[in-house]
Amino acid sequence: MAGNEDRKAELIAQLAGARKQIDESGAGVRRGMDISTRLRSSFREHAVVWLGGGLLAGILVTRTLRRPRSIKVSKNTEDALPKAGAAALLVAGTKIAFDILRPVLIKWLTSRAAPFAEDLFERYSARPTRPRRTVSDGK
Repeated sequence: MAGNEDRKAELIAQLAGARKQIDESGAGVRRGMDISTRLRSSFREHAVVWLGGGLLAGILVTRTLRRPRSIKVSKNTEDALPKAGAAALLVAGTKIAFDILRPVLIKWLTSRAAPFAEDLFERYSARPTRPRRTVSDGK
């Protein structure tokens, strides 16, 4: 019987050792999966490499995505200047007219929108003030 007790104690010790080994390997896997901690520690240890790599990547991205400079010069610049002036005057005149007519436009829009809003309010309020029209009304 003593042999069985010794064997049982040995198996219990082996199980405890296996559990401890599994816990340690699980903690190692968790540390390996924690990317933010790994990145922080890597940046602390190799800050110059990270900054240099970021600088190089930024330069490469700006070089590859940069648009080529192209200036189109019209042979007939005599027509371009009056057209540009006319366009500028049109934009400026439109802005001035809109600024002057803004109160009138706002009053007109509110007068048009108020009946529409009242109708929607009456239609979707909890207690309608007037009955809704049906197909049988004939209107």
